[in-house]
Amino acid sequence: MSLTTAFCRVAIVPCFLSFVPFSALGAEKNRSLPNESFKPDALQWSEAKLAGNGCPSDEGFIKAMKHGIEWSPGSLSFDLDSNPSSASRFCRLTAKLVVPEGWKPERIVATADFFAGKTRQGATLAFSLFTRMLGIDLPQEERSYMSGDVFDFARVQLQGNTSLADLAPASMWCQGGAVEGLFQSTLSAIGQVTGEGGRSAFGTRAPVEVKIRIPLVSCSQ
Repeated sequence: MSLTTAFCRVAIVPCFLSFVPFSALGAEKNRSLPNESFKPDALQWSEAKLAGNGCPSDEGFIKAMKHGIEWSPGSLSFDLDSNPSSASRFCRLTAKLVVPEGWKPERIVATADFFAGKTRQGATLAFSLFTRMLGIDLPQEERSYMSGDVFDFARVQLQGNTSLADLAPASMWCQGGAVEGLFQSTLSAIGQVTGEGGRSAFGTRAPVEVKIRIPLVSCSQ
């Protein structure tokens, strides 16, 4: 998809800020995030939803903020210890996003926090965090561990910090009018036990959380 077809310019609308329990949304339901106040330099979020085989319909949350959004799939997890066994899970946040007139995104900082690990032998584990903003694909953050690799069970932070100046021209944001399009954030994990005594785990012990920060700067800068 080209940048010219991935977004359109719209009139400024009120900023949506909210905490929405996933139990209220449902795995496949759209829900406009309630408006609290108008902030001309704030991102505007609406119609947020979570979908995927790692998104239980009665768990998780979405929290939209002035310069970002946070979400949790609830219990995107597996803990494999029988040979052979495998699991593949993912959850995707999709929302409509408006960048207000006169402002441009400076960068996107995407962070996923979770517990994960594997035994050195007899197990594999891979996970990734992918972000797409208004047709712009950011570099995917990913890690992969094969049998024989050491990856102790611990709290993990997977983070990407990408300057949007390297991916989109300033003219995309600063030619008059707000810019609207889809925002997506996808967290995936794949585990496998391939030998006796192997164990592969993801998302256990604590809820998985994803935080997206998108600071804005004035088009006059």
